[in-house]
Amino acid sequence: MAFGLGSAACAAAPNLGALIAARAVQGLGAPALLPCSLALIVHQFPDPRARARALGAWGGMGSLGVALGPVLGGALIATVGWRAIFLVNVPVCALTGWLLIRYVSESEPDTTRRTDLPGLVLGVAELAGITAAFIEAGREGWLSPLPDALGAAGIVTAAAFIWWKERSPGGPGEPPCRALVRLAVAEHPAPGGLPRDVGDPPADQIPAAHGQTSMPGTGRQRPVPGTCRRSTGSGTTRRRCPRRRPRWRR
Repeated sequence: MAFGLGSAACAAAPNLGALIAARAVQGLGAPALLPCSLALIVHQFPDPRARARALGAWGGMGSLGVALGPVLGGALIATVGWRAIFLVNVPVCALTGWLLIRYVSESEPDTTRRTDLPGLVLGVAELAGITAAFIEAGREGWLSPLPDALGAAGIVTAAAFIWWKERSPGGPGEPPCRALVRLAVAEHPAPGGLPRDVGDPPADQIPAAHGQTSMPGTGRQRPVPGTCRRSTGSGTTRRRCPRRRPRWRR
């Protein structure tokens, strides 16, 4: 909602000051698009197979937008005007809001988690310091005191952010990239090293089959030397591995 209203205000801005203020409102809504879309996918697709397909479509559309955005934006500015690059967001946001109200069910809030305000402040300060350092370095050079001070502040707050997340009451969270991979594909391989399907249960929940031993501390299983696994329609059987002669000779 904030992104759509900010886009409409940018398109209708009468002067530069109003445009900057409207861009600030648009910037408040834009950072929420990515995490909210991922949370929506996790909530709407509890099945791992459907979730993997949804994440694939989400990533593909995001990459397509990154590639086509500058091209379409330049075309709109050249043919219609600069206001069109903001006005085009309004019907898209309105359609998205209607689809959410129409088809997405309301999720229950998680009362076991709380907002990490210190981590939030440190993360914002880290990104702001590093970004401002690069911007000012382009103007004044890296040897100027202002970019160096901003960069040092960003590095210090980044270290403080890592320190806080490691020692916060909730413990260190799972990295976002690892969470995406875990949602899209299986984290544990199938017993015997075979590729695990997305809908299969974890390996530590699968009982050991004939010809397999459990790997200590991992919950995974490995085949006993000298045996092979053969999957059939009724289950998994064991047979002796025939020795294969090399296809090459000296």
